[in-house]
Amino acid sequence: MPVNIFGEIFNRIFSVENIGNQVKTNEGSILYGLLHLQTPLMIVAGHTDCGAIKAAESNFLEEPMAIRSELSIVKNSLDEGRLQSGLVFDSQDKQLLYSQLAELNVDMQIKYLLANRAVADLVDKKELMLLGVMVDLHNVYGNGYGAVYTSNVNGECNNAVLQGTTNLGCLAERVKRLMVK
Repeated sequence: MPVNIFGEIFNRIFSVENIGNQVKTNEGSILYGLLHLQTPLMIVAGHTDCGAIKAAESNFLEEPMAIRSELSIVKNSLDEGRLQSGLVFDSQDKQLLYSQLAELNVDMQIKYLLANRAVADLVDKKELMLLGVMVDLHNVYGNGYGAVYTSNVNGECNNAVLQGTTNLGCLAERVKRLMVK
């Protein structure tokens, strides 16, 4: 998600981007923003029909080593997420499949962040919110192109729980997931 959707970013927004939005690829930079700059909101944004997810699900052995290294991290995250979720991702609709996997990837990145005790403590003290969102670039969710949906808050990804969370304001109205647990 382009960070400039939040307006002027200079000296206001600390942004880290990489393929597949992997925490492990840039963990030092991410932790610096959270722990030293006291960033109150961390957004992990995925999008429908994600190219990084597609690439990680393919045979990427012919790619240059730097790309293979990053795609391996994405693939490991997806494999771990599949195993932990117990969900089966077998849709014949490839666009839907890759979008569901992108949603799973967002969940896994928030899980990795919460595995850091210092980050989890900030979340517990309500000094930090970890927000997972999905940007629907292809109308996969069925409510129009470019819509943004809340998919995970501080590790919670149950639609009903998120919709009933009072401190989310308008974000609770935007809760929608393709993966249903």
